[in-house]
Amino acid sequence: MCITIGNQKVKAQDFPADSLVYRSDSIQSDTIVNDTLSLNKEKPKKDLLTEPVEYSSNDSIILAGSDVSFYKEGKVNYGDLELKADFIRFDMDIKELYAEGMIDTSGQIAGEPVFKQGDEEFQSKSMRYNFQSKKTFVKNIITEEEDGFLHSESTKRLPDGEIHVKNGKYTTCDAEHPHFYVGLTKAIVVPNEKIISGPAYMVIADIPLPLVIPFGFFPNSSQKAMSGFLIPSYGEESSRGYYLRNGGFYWAINDYVDAKITADVYSRGSWGMQLATSYKKRYKFSGSFNGSYYLNKTGEEGINLTNKRDYKIQWTHRQDAKANPNSTFSASVNYSTTSYDKNQSYSLSERLTNTKSSSVSYQKSWPNSPFSLSASMNHSQNSNTDAVNMTVPNLNLTMSRIYPFRRENSTGETKWYENIQLSYTSKLENSIEATDSTIFQSKFKDFEKGYQHSIPLSINFKLFKLFNLTPSLNYKGMLYTDYVNKYYDPDLIADGDTGIIVTDTIQGLRYAHGWSTSFGTSISPKIYGMYHFDKGRLSAIRHVITPTASFSYTPNMNSIAPYYYRTVRNIKTGEVYYDEDGDTEEYSIFENGIYGTPSANGQSGSISLSLKNNIEAKIFAKNDTTGKPEKVSILDNLNFSTSYNPFKKQNKWSTVSMSSSTSIFKKKVSLQLNGTMDPYAYDTTNSRRSYGFELVENGKLFRLTSLTGTVGFTLKSQQGNNQNNQSGETSGEQMNELDPNNLNNTANYGTLTPSVNFDIPWSLRATYNFRYSKPALKSSVTQTLRMTGDFSLTPKWKISYSSGYDFKAKEITATSLTIHRDLHCWEMSLSTIPFGSNTYFEFNIHVKSTILQDLKYDKRWDKRYDY
Repeated sequence: MCITIGNQKVKAQDFPADSLVYRSDSIQSDTIVNDTLSLNKEKPKKDLLTEPVEYSSNDSIILAGSDVSFYKEGKVNYGDLELKADFIRFDMDIKELYAEGMIDTSGQIAGEPVFKQGDEEFQSKSMRYNFQSKKTFVKNIITEEEDGFLHSESTKRLPDGEIHVKNGKYTTCDAEHPHFYVGLTKAIVVPNEKIISGPAYMVIADIPLPLVIPFGFFPNSSQKAMSGFLIPSYGEESSRGYYLRNGGFYWAINDYVDAKITADVYSRGSWGMQLATSYKKRYKFSGSFNGSYYLNKTGEEGINLTNKRDYKIQWTHRQDAKANPNSTFSASVNYSTTSYDKNQSYSLSERLTNTKSSSVSYQKSWPNSPFSLSASMNHSQNSNTDAVNMTVPNLNLTMSRIYPFRRENSTGETKWYENIQLSYTSKLENSIEATDSTIFQSKFKDFEKGYQHSIPLSINFKLFKLFNLTPSLNYKGMLYTDYVNKYYDPDLIADGDTGIIVTDTIQGLRYAHGWSTSFGTSISPKIYGMYHFDKGRLSAIRHVITPTASFSYTPNMNSIAPYYYRTVRNIKTGEVYYDEDGDTEEYSIFENGIYGTPSANGQSGSISLSLKNNIEAKIFAKNDTTGKPEKVSILDNLNFSTSYNPFKKQNKWSTVSMSSSTSIFKKKVSLQLNGTMDPYAYDTTNSRRSYGFELVENGKLFRLTSLTGTVGFTLKSQQGNNQNNQSGETSGEQMNELDPNNLNNTANYGTLTPSVNFDIPWSLRATYNFRYSKPALKSSVTQTLRMTGDFSLTPKWKISYSSGYDFKAKEITATSLTIHRDLHCWEMSLSTIPFGSNTYFEFNIHVKSTILQDLKYDKRWDKRYDY
């Protein structure tokens, strides 16, 4: 028998008779690598070792009978199996490896076994592996299972990868001594699938809780969602009492669709249900649907009991750009009763939201064709007024601009008529305005309906390379389901007057059409001013002025177009529309039409004037050595605009609008200023805009009617700025399988506080708004200051806040405050809206990992149900 070490052979007689000991210092090499054990013994009847056993050691190898022991950084390789430890013993008779650590010079255990087979790797105190049964027996092991960690005193790993555990701990805490865990008397781990345990109990801070379950189930797969029951969370509210929330069932229908059905129950009679589903087809589409219904009971039975029903529907659908380049379908629906967010949401922004909108749209285009089709359903609502506007449907067929007289293969200079443009648009609308309680009770006749199409013909060319000329001819047709007829009835009495005007709406299809022609011209030159400086850091200032003047004119087409205007006796005084005798009023029979009247009554036109300014500077940086100045914006824009209508009888000039914006201090501070100035004075006698100019009557060029200013700045610590610079967006296709934890929480009862970045010590965003308004004699001034941000008291404590102040009302506006505490594997928060109509307090503590997301406690008190 001999041992082959590298290229050297050591015979058995070189060792003592009772044992074979070989030390690495007996040869030139300090380590033994790539060794193959060859024993000149009688071969067993059946050799279970089908591959060579390769080993190495950094200290010594002892051969005693059928045992071979390796000391200090021992390593054994067999197929895809690899074992490292400071002590390894190989029993060749029973084909078994045993490994453990050894006490080093400091008295500590070092070189504990590290076992690796395929993609699996773990470290333990000691372990045994049998080549015949292919079973592994491990003591005191910690393995990572997806987002969790499994601690075990005694573990047996079977050949199929299944792991049997005795006296184990399951936790999502990555500390060696976890802050919490689920104690498992015994358990079976099925890799990439599940963990099933016998009797289990909860332990927090080494204190066992009186919460024992007869068996446990933990998902252990990131590849496929699994169906199962959802454990409800529990807590207490001031108005609805104790509750169980978000209990229900999650159904993983297949790789593309899932669903979650949950319910909330309160001790004082309130209840709610939610349905959430997500779907995704790779390279095709993806989306989600959420619906919820609540019955909130407040007050006392027989005294002031109030039942309030709320519901909410949310639907999003996105089509992949690769699915069909010629047609797209998308949806973004957000509809709820007016009081839903105020009653069900714990988000300050959602509570203060006054408007919501929805859109479901489909677009279709045809290759090599100018035509395209779009269809949509739209909705908007205002929670302050309960008003709901809905359009079902809105159809549009358009033909993009074409040049009917342009040659296919043009040579030479383009003729003027080849620039003639033709396009076509048509649309069909059916809309209604109602309240959220009556919108679904509306009938077809309650909707405003109409169809319109137009064919504009125009040409655009330059005159003297300076003026843009745009003459056009437009045909417009409309189809309505009713029209208006007015008449004077002398026998009716209203407000003490004898005789009133009666308006009849006559049902029936009515087509109206008209012609209109217009002429437009515009000029928009750019004027540059450059100012250079020879000294100092300021190199140059550039001022760009862009004046624009445009004129449009539409002649009177009543002589060649149908006339849809009628007259009726006018019994009122002070009417804008009147004839010379003052006793008749003119009206359009389509004045209630959704598109108005196809042709204007009379000629019209306007002259529009605007002036744009932009100022930039070139500044050398401090200690500049490149000689290249940096461009800095001084004034992003300063714009003025107005218009003049020569065909109006009075007040031909419109108001002058002014807008300006810029940013300073390396764009950390933004400034905006907008205003409206009226060139006409105010008539105090008739309480309206005067026909006289402000300059003539009061000696001022303009009368300031409104002025709005905004100053905002954002500041972050240096760590926050660095993270923003290093952060990037994640791209790429996501997996087909759906994650139930990504489903939107329709009841808004998920983690109430946003994810907190404890690595950024502080951040601050402040906005100051100023508004001056004087449309008539009295003026009003409002000033508000809004501040949001957060700061860290310690690396584990953070406070986030949002508040403001109204200088006119002299009161603090909507305020929220949240205190966050990072508890390593837990997170705790205390959130409050301390005052106002939305007052509430909330305490929440939960496990960070989504695997044990139901392990949480929250308690709330809110004022929302004090109607």
